[in-house]
Amino acid sequence: MPVGTSPQAVAVNPVTNKTYVANQGSDTVTVIDGATNTTATVPAGTGPQAVAVNPVTNKIYVTNQDSNNVTVIDGATNTTATVTTGTGPQAVAVNPVTNKIYVTNYKSNNVTVIHGATNTTATVTTGTGPVAVAVNPVTDKIYVTNWGSNTVTVIDGATNATATVPAGTGPQAVAVNPVTNTIYVVDSGSSHVTVIDGATNTTATVGVGGNPFVVAVNPVTNKIYFANLASSTGTELDGATNATTTVPRRQLPGRGGREPGHQQDLLRQPGQQHRVGDRRGHQRHHRHRPHRHQSGGGGRQPGHRQDLRRQLQR
Repeated sequence: MPVGTSPQAVAVNPVTNKTYVANQGSDTVTVIDGATNTTATVPAGTGPQAVAVNPVTNKIYVTNQDSNNVTVIDGATNTTATVTTGTGPQAVAVNPVTNKIYVTNYKSNNVTVIHGATNTTATVTTGTGPVAVAVNPVTDKIYVTNWGSNTVTVIDGATNATATVPAGTGPQAVAVNPVTNTIYVVDSGSSHVTVIDGATNTTATVGVGGNPFVVAVNPVTNKIYFANLASSTGTELDGATNATTTVPRRQLPGRGGREPGHQQDLLRQPGQQHRVGDRRGHQRHHRHRPHRHQSGGGGRQPGHRQDLRRQLQR
């Protein structure tokens, strides 16, 4: 299905059966009607990076990392509003219970909290280089991975007070199991993940494959899945015991999604630039941004999907 240039992120509203694709190269969002597969194009800011949906309010939030703002789309009319954020907004996550939206600002080392009812904001200081965010709507806690300081900032959604939890090297993606109140952090510069007990903020370290870079949680089975770039494998983690099973690459479910094109690009520090050719054969700059598991959409790594697929099939 045709969308805009350089599609970067996708989120779905299961209530309205509409899908939202952030197109980084054309500064737009493609809205796909799931019933008819017809599309509409909505203008965004500069360099849309991540997208998240609040299915309760039917509002869609798109981070624009080059214009330092968020485009808010009214799902009923496709009209937009713009909310100013910090510098270099990356990931976005929604708490549909409180109607608050959390945006990580990589360059200004903070999170912008958007009040969905008014689009007013608050700013919460984090560690260095916040890249990913996930929300536990049950406890109203928000988890932000800080690439530069190897930590996780835990935000209390009621007060915006914070706590800092140590992580491994290069924490990127993060996911929450709201049933067990357990948080899983991908330490991309290592071969393990950090498991946080949401009740106490104590941690455990679990070994997985080399250079894990994405994570997904099944709260029904309490199984957690990681994709490991360096070893071209997946890891299944049993949430009850932290025991792991290695999944061969050809058994990995859903190997689509936003994937980095090259291992060296994945491990490069976020914010660095590299050049790639666009569809017209010209050269343009892309900032490398780390993947974030998107609770509510948002922040995975850009890159060349076909190249990674070839890597995994070798």
